[in-house]
Amino acid sequence: MRRRIGIIRDGVYYAAGTEPPVAPSRGAPMVIPDGLDGVLNPADGKRYDSKRAYYRAVRAAGAEIVGNEKQTQRPPEIAPVRPDIIEAMKRHGAL
Repeated sequence: MRRRIGIIRDGVYYAAGTEPPVAPSRGAPMVIPDGLDGVLNPADGKRYDSKRAYYRAVRAAGAEIVGNEKQTQRPPEIAPVRPDIIEAMKRHGAL
């Protein structure tokens, strides 16, 4: 009896080398590493090499990590200052 070498994917047998490529959505899972490069925690003054340990220490100190919030409103418009600068320069004899 001859041995068949191949792969069964979704219940369908494919001979070795004839299987269709795996769809990107079905590839390996996305893995986010836990490592940090010795980040200094300002809450306790220690350095951490693990995100989990860092986050745990921040929470234990009663602090929170901020900065990844999505901006919901635009910053206010700043009035043009050039005319004020020119007027001040004229008043003080710089122009």
